[in-house]
Amino acid sequence: MAASAFDVEGLRENAGLLSAEECGLARMLIDAGQSSLFRAWAPAGEADEEKHAFFAQVRTLDANYPGGLRRYLESARGLLGSAARGENPLEGWTPSVPSAGFKMDVGSGAFCGCEEVGLDELARCCFVVPAGGLGERLGFGGVKLALPAETTTGCCVLGLYAAYIRAFEGVAAARGASCRLPLVIMVSADTLEGTRALLRGEDHFGLAPSQVEIVLQEKVAALGNSA
Repeated sequence: MAASAFDVEGLRENAGLLSAEECGLARMLIDAGQSSLFRAWAPAGEADEEKHAFFAQVRTLDANYPGGLRRYLESARGLLGSAARGENPLEGWTPSVPSAGFKMDVGSGAFCGCEEVGLDELARCCFVVPAGGLGERLGFGGVKLALPAETTTGCCVLGLYAAYIRAFEGVAAARGASCRLPLVIMVSADTLEGTRALLRGEDHFGLAPSQVEIVLQEKVAALGNSA
């Protein structure tokens, strides 16, 4: 696609800067009704690196969402429109108590039997923790995993998780299945460094560094309005 084919304010003046891939991304945004993104662009020769960085971000966002940004926008418009009309997504559904369920009392034979089944599988477990955001709304400047879980010892939330994992490892070892249970922490760009610093500062709370994995969750596109 020729860059000169664009007749969009802001983009037209910068058309000569774009690679073939960037032209394709620009056309996708225009076809999706997002031409307003280019209106405030500086003339060619000014902030050109920021323009290329913009397309790099668009490329990542488009690749990471199933169906791409076009599908993301379609879903967003549908959901926002439904909310504006006051539609209930559960309309037509009737809540009911499951008939096949049953309640187990703690300490009962059925409870202990199920617990034994779970303990047999303990050595093959993996623990996953969504790190959450920052604790600003709670008056805390760090990541939420660093918040105290209780006031007696001041042990933080992540420290409590790690203590449970170490205890489970001890139970597994006592049953003849010595292991290191993996801990996966899902973070955002806002909590990545804070979570890493917390782990380093506390020597991974007694866990081996090799058993702790950090998974970075990519960001999604922000919406300015329902259009």
